[in-house]
Amino acid sequence: MNPSDVHIIDERISRWLYLNPTAEKLPHHIESLLYAQQRHEEAVRSKKLVIRPIESSIELKDALEEALLPYAERTEAEKMLADYIDEIVDVDDLKLHQLVDKMRRCRNSGVMGKTSDDRTVFVWDEKCSCSKLCPHESRDETQRLIRRYHSPIIDFINEKNSHRAFYSVFSYQNYKPGDLKEGKRDIIKRFNKWRGNHPEVKGALLIEEDPLSVHGDWNVHLNVILLVDGAFCYGQARTTWGNEYQLYITKLNQDNLTKTLIEAIKYSAQIVPSKSAAKASANATRAPAMIQWSHEQWIEWWKANKGFRRTRSYGVLYGIKDDEAGDELTDVTWLGEIEFSHDGRYFVSLILGDKSGRKYQRMSDLFDQYDQWDNYNVREGPP
Repeated sequence: MNPSDVHIIDERISRWLYLNPTAEKLPHHIESLLYAQQRHEEAVRSKKLVIRPIESSIELKDALEEALLPYAERTEAEKMLADYIDEIVDVDDLKLHQLVDKMRRCRNSGVMGKTSDDRTVFVWDEKCSCSKLCPHESRDETQRLIRRYHSPIIDFINEKNSHRAFYSVFSYQNYKPGDLKEGKRDIIKRFNKWRGNHPEVKGALLIEEDPLSVHGDWNVHLNVILLVDGAFCYGQARTTWGNEYQLYITKLNQDNLTKTLIEAIKYSAQIVPSKSAAKASANATRAPAMIQWSHEQWIEWWKANKGFRRTRSYGVLYGIKDDEAGDELTDVTWLGEIEFSHDGRYFVSLILGDKSGRKYQRMSDLFDQYDQWDNYNVREGPP
């Protein structure tokens, strides 16, 4: 680590101490800066890492940097959102300014590698851990949801011929400014009442979202995957929900159920900052992106979502445990150190073990199925 890096670390620690004058010790996300340097130096000293000239594996370096482009786009979006929040929040709101600081440092540097079972792994020096705002954390949450619910949903459908799955969007009245928190509670209560009137619905995976509409009120609605046993009448379902409100229902494609299910969960789990920005940039909506919201609008949204559980499961999907990969990083071939640059992309400094250069030249070898989800064409909502 060069002297300029040490200077940056000192600045970050000094800033944190300024914002936390009564702190008695450094938190984990600050200490990790020092630990990252220490781990690297120890690894080099113990010869666990074999440093090779970049020129000997230039194709691998280029392929890794190309594969990191989606990660760079998410990091850049997070920094733009952090700048926006920093501008609109009150100067004396230390907690939000601390969050901004964490978002700006999120996934700026780390290492990437391959496990023996061909999983791509990242060890980041810092993560913000804010899934409501961070595109990276949102993506991790999406992967967690798919790992947790994909197999149980498939198993339910295959269990009986009468078992089917539907993707649905439950819309309710828009809520005026100041009523978002109430609206979020109302629509959950209304869905629970609707579900009680439909015993054929044996399970549900619900994800609530609440973007700002073009009129300046809150478009609170639910994205729900319904698991049904037996007859399911669309008309009756809409009547029970309320004919004056919109209820979109479509049967999940049985011919390509896995991909359809992944796309449905992935679309539903997108966070408001990412989805609103994507739709606005694609001219798919006239509603403003989050970075165009007023101070009052953003503060209301933030307070209404703090502590609110936007993902809920019911019936046969309730209580399902995560099928998580182990946290122990054993037998990893570290491919490179990665650093986010000011021009909006990650640069890779290769750290190659003997097998890396030969084994991972092809792009198709770089990422496992979870990382490849970015390549799916996800529709931007119901027609």
